[in-house]
Amino acid sequence: MGEHLDNGLSEHQQALALLGGVLLTLQSAEQIVKLCMTYVFPKECNPTLEQIEAQKSEEAKKTLGYFLGQLRKRAAIDSAFDETLREFLLLRNQFIHNLNTVQGFGFDTPEEIAVVVSYTGRLFTLAREVHGVFLGAARAWQDQVGINTDLPDHEFFEHIDLVYKPLAGTLLVPKK
Repeated sequence: MGEHLDNGLSEHQQALALLGGVLLTLQSAEQIVKLCMTYVFPKECNPTLEQIEAQKSEEAKKTLGYFLGQLRKRAAIDSAFDETLREFLLLRNQFIHNLNTVQGFGFDTPEEIAVVVSYTGRLFTLAREVHGVFLGAARAWQDQVGINTDLPDHEFFEHIDLVYKPLAGTLLVPKK
């Protein structure tokens, strides 16, 4: 475990770096979910600015589980994507609150580090997918309401617009 790999980091250091990367990805995914629940899937149909501000204030300290529960009330969700959301929430909560319950998770042996890499890899994949779908929904909503954002030509946004914007329209459909 103490030997260094090609990038100069030990396996232990790489595992810790993965944990940090997953944490940042989780935070980004949660922020876009909350944004979508305020603007793309609001509580009120055609909300006023005052209603949006009241909703934001009321929901400021709510959990990701709350927002996903609200999403299920406000949108028809593709069943496969709903399973992705359930697994994402389960692993996210375990990561944030009970990482010690992941069987075999640790930093003392190569086997434990392999569990760290596998677990964080799965959570990272789920977080990126959730982030992409909700960002795609936000980008589609921007088009729908006529918000023009002068984003730089960047491969990230091109990918979101090409892949996730149309996908969001099939995975998440606002209820009337």
